[in-house]
Amino acid sequence: MGHTALLVMGMQNDFIGEGAIFPFGSMRVARLLETVNKTIEKANRRDMEIVYIVNEYSHIDWIGNWKRNGAAQEGTEGAGLDVRIQLVNDVIFSKRFNNAFSNDRLIVHLKQLRVRHIIIAGVFAGTCVYRTALDAKRRGYQVTVIRDGIEDRTVKEKEEKLLQLQKNGISVSLYEDIRWPHEKGS
Repeated sequence: MGHTALLVMGMQNDFIGEGAIFPFGSMRVARLLETVNKTIEKANRRDMEIVYIVNEYSHIDWIGNWKRNGAAQEGTEGAGLDVRIQLVNDVIFSKRFNNAFSNDRLIVHLKQLRVRHIIIAGVFAGTCVYRTALDAKRRGYQVTVIRDGIEDRTVKEKEEKLLQLQKNGISVSLYEDIRWPHEKGS
């Protein structure tokens, strides 16, 4: 299978934090946090590369900021990772567009590590997760999206995009059904 990397996307204060300004329902956030943290723990035990992807939007993106309620503007506390997310390293890449591969540093990083398989967890299923997964597939990666490890503002949007991802040859699996690399030391 080659090297595997976990991309943890958008788990930021303005999206899932206690005072989120672009929020989800609290029950959905609690389940998401539980699954994403279990995923990080398992990936870490298997010595996988764990990459945190954060949105950092420019202050002068007036229209975009209006659409996002001003969420995740660069340099703000809201753009930071939520403290409830397990942080196991300092491998954090920012992006200003919906696709994580819009950051050339991420592309170089994954190539240097010879990553062949990408597992994705986080938010937003209908935009960031969706576009990143499709672009990863286009770039030749094997891609797995964790169904219960992603979320969007509506369940309908999430489910529609997951179906589209599957139609495009991307694996969509529950956390329990993921085929993980062997644990280090085993």
